[in-house]
Amino acid sequence: MSNAAEFGLLHGTRRAEHSVRRARLAEALGFASFWVPEDYAFPGAFSICAAIAGQTTTIKIGIGVLNPYTRHPVLTAMEFAALDQLSGGRGILGVGAGAKLYIEDKLGIPYARPVTAMRETVAICRALFRGEELSHGGRVFKSGRLRLSAQPERSEIPIHLGATGVRSLRLAGEVADGVMLNCILSVEYIEAAVREIRNGAASAGRSLEKFAMGALLFVAMSDDEQRAKDAARPFVAWVVWLFACQPQLPIIAEAGLSTRDAQKLTESVKPQPELITDAALHRFAIVGSAQRCRERLAEIVEAGITHPVLAVATIDEPERDLRRAVDQLVTHFL
Repeated sequence: MSNAAEFGLLHGTRRAEHSVRRARLAEALGFASFWVPEDYAFPGAFSICAAIAGQTTTIKIGIGVLNPYTRHPVLTAMEFAALDQLSGGRGILGVGAGAKLYIEDKLGIPYARPVTAMRETVAICRALFRGEELSHGGRVFKSGRLRLSAQPERSEIPIHLGATGVRSLRLAGEVADGVMLNCILSVEYIEAAVREIRNGAASAGRSLEKFAMGALLFVAMSDDEQRAKDAARPFVAWVVWLFACQPQLPIIAEAGLSTRDAQKLTESVKPQPELITDAALHRFAIVGSAQRCRERLAEIVEAGITHPVLAVATIDEPERDLRRAVDQLVTHFL
C-alpha cells in the first residue's frame, strides 16, 4: 500500500489566467492542493491565488514559496490573511529562503542569514495569525506593537518550508507544518532530508504525526524517452543555474558538476542544458514511460514523501499530459 497521503499540483506560467484554469482542472481531477510559485519576475502569486480562490471550492491553495526578503513578514501575513478569507480557509503559506541570485544579485537586497530570516518569518506570521500584538526584535526583522486588523479564517495557518540544506530541513522539523523539498529526487537525498527533519522535530520536542512531508516532483512522461528527456532537461538546467552561486547547497553535488562547471554557471546569464547529463536528469526529475515514472515515484514515496507535488511537463498538449499523469501515475498511489 502506498504511503502517499495526498497529491498536489504546481503550475508556473507567464500568463496568470493559465494558472487559474489549471487550478480548476486540478480540482476536477481530484488533486488535494494547487501550488503557485513566485519567481521573479513572473506573475505575482497572491493575485493568482486570489483569482483561484474565487473560481474553486475545495482544493487547497498553496504559495510555493515566498522568500522572506522582498516582503516584510508583516506584509506577508497581511496578504495571506486576505487570501485565507477569500478562500474560506484553504490557504497554505509556503516560506523558503529564496535564491541568492535573484534576491541579492538581481534585486540588490542583502541575502543575510537566510535560515534565521525563515525562522523569524514563521514566528512573526504565527503571532499575527493568532491575533496577538506583535513585538519582534530579531536579528533580521523588527516589528513593534502591531496586530492584524483583519484576521485569517483560521488562527492556526499551515506553514510549509521550502528546504534544501541541512539547517533549513532541521528548521522545518522544529517550527513548520510541512516541507517542500526542492527538486532533488535521489532516494539517498530524500532519506537524509527526512532524517534531518526528524532531528529538528526531536530537538523541539514536537511530533510529526500530522507533518506534510512534501517534495516538488517534475514529471516528464512519454513512451518516447528522448522526448521526455528533452522536456525535462531545460527545467533541471534552470534549477541548477539558479542555485549555482550557493555551492553549500547539495544541488551542485547532486547534479554531478565539477568545480569548473559550477563556476561557469555562476558567470552565465542563462541556464546551460548541455551541462545536465542523463544521470543528473534522473536525480532531479521523474522521466520516461508511465511504468518507469511509477517506479521512480514508488521509490520516492518509500523514501518518506507523503505529499508529492507534481509539476507536469508539456510534451503533447498541457491538459492531455496532465490527465495522462493522473490516469497512469497518480491513481496508482491513492
